[in-house]
Formats: sequence, C-alpha cells, structure tokens
Amino acid sequence: MRDEPARHLRKITAMKAKSFSFSLLLGLVSTTAWLALSLGAVSLASSGCGDSAEEKTAGKRVTLRTRVESADDLSKPTLNARGWSVTWSRVLVSVSSLYYYDGAPPSLARLPSPSLWQRWFGISVAHAHPGHYQAGNAMGQMLTAASFDLVSGPTDLAEGEGVTGPYRSASLLFGSPAQGQMAAVLGSNVILVEGTATREQEIRVFRARATAADVTNASGTVGVDGCVFDEATINDNGTVVVRFSPSVWIDQVDFTDVPASSDTPVEFPAGSAAQQAFTLLGVTRASAYSFAFEP
Repeated sequence: MRDEPARHLRKITAMKAKSFSFSLLLGLVSTTAWLALSLGAVSLASSGCGDSAEEKTAGKRVTLRTRVESADDLSKPTLNARGWSVTWSRVLVSVSSLYYYDGAPPSLARLPSPSLWQRWFGISVAHAHPGHYQAGNAMGQMLTAASFDLVSGPTDLAEGEGVTGPYRSASLLFGSPAQGQMAAVLGSNVILVEGTATREQEIRVFRARATAADVTNASGTVGVDGCVFDEATINDNGTVVVRFSPSVWIDQVDFTDVPASSDTPVEFPAGSAAQQAFTLLGVTRASAYSFAFEP
C-alpha cells in the first residue's frame, strides 16, 4: 500500500511526458505547414502578373496570312500501323474557321516542377489531367471558309487577324456544307480521302469520308480543339501555316474491311471497324493537325 502513491506519481509523470511530446509534434507540424504556405505564397507572388516581355508586346493588331499544307509527303506511300501501304490520290478538306490561343495544348499543359522547399516538405504539385485543355486568351482567327486538296500541294487561304503576344495552341473547325474550290466534290463531307492500299498480294482502292457528325467533339464544336501551335511570340504580320497529317487519319485502319478492288474506289462500309478507325481514331485526333508561324 505504501508503494501506491509512488506508482500514482510515476503514472502522472508519464502522462505529462506524452502530452508534452504530442504538443511539441503539433507545434512542429504547424510551423512546417505555415512555413511551406508562406514560401508558396512568396513563390506565387514572384511568378504572378507583372511586366513580362509577353505582356509588354501584347495588344498590337497584326495581319495573319494563312497557308495549309500536308505534313506528310503525299507523293510517296505511307505505311500504317496495320501493315498497309497507302498511296494518295485525293485528300480533300473543308474548313470553316481557325482560332489561335495563348494557352498550352493538353500535351504540354502542366504546372511548374516542385521547388526545393516543396520537395523538402513533401508538398505535392498537381499536374494537368491528360486531355485537359484551357485555351486561355484568344489571340487570332481566320474566319473565311475554304476547301482544298492537300495532294495538290500548299494552298493559300484568306487572311486572318490577331494581336501580338504568345501563341501556343489552336482550334480547327470544319465546314459543312463545303465552300470553295472543292465544294462540289465534298458536298456535306468535311474530309474525303481516296487512294490505294496494298499489303502483300491484297489491293484495296478506297474512298474514306468524314461528316460533320463524325468530327463533332464533346463541346458540340465541329472540329478539333487543343492543337499544337509551335510556340511563338508574334510581334508583327506574318503567315500561320496549318499542317495536316493524313498518315494519322489512316494509321489504325485495317483495309481488310473494304471490299477488294483494283480500279474503282470503294467506300468504307458504314459502321465498319475501318470507318471507326478513320473517324474515331484518326481525323478527330489533335495530333493530326499542327500550327506554326512564319514572320
């Protein structure tokens, strides 16, 4: 019984020690969090709005000529991922308008890498979700509908307009019904491709079409958003070059679905795997279109 007060005293002392350790731990965590947040605020303030070179040059109106061309050499056969070699007869496209933005395309959009302090304190950095696209500010546009054959070589379209500043991404809108030099052939189609596909002893003379419905995206736009615009700070008039990649359109197409033919073009059967590969996996891909600026 005489030892009972001593045991009680030791128990109280141990409880106080645990309480002090827990309080000390909370204090360290709070201090670390406060320091990290303070450093983050300083970092954001230093990287926020200011008199950057881009802001100083923004605002002047410029004239933007427009040229369209193929990114592929259409005078040579293209080998796709399914082992078919494609030669091109016609590659017709109908566009209604082009828009240019200062936001980065989805393939490049992400926040800066974590700083030393963020790595030290284990603060994560959120990266843009794949496919996420924020266009940012509209920088320029071309609003005159046109149609053309990429096999014929580069084609000059109407002039557009814009303002000086950074250009990083673009949207391409297709036109239906088509207007311009290929309107009679395209009709309500926005893309029409004719050529010959061969694999070993197999030959397919084909015609592939894409309608406005085939290229309408989730936002209801008849076109493709988030295309790469080779980053450029535009300070004066120049030419926007739009490059199409038909090789991307047909890359996943297995021409086995197309009835054999050696002379007359045969259309992709409606709803076939070949048609879906051409539309869903081809013409709607942003990687099939790229933009650049030439002073």
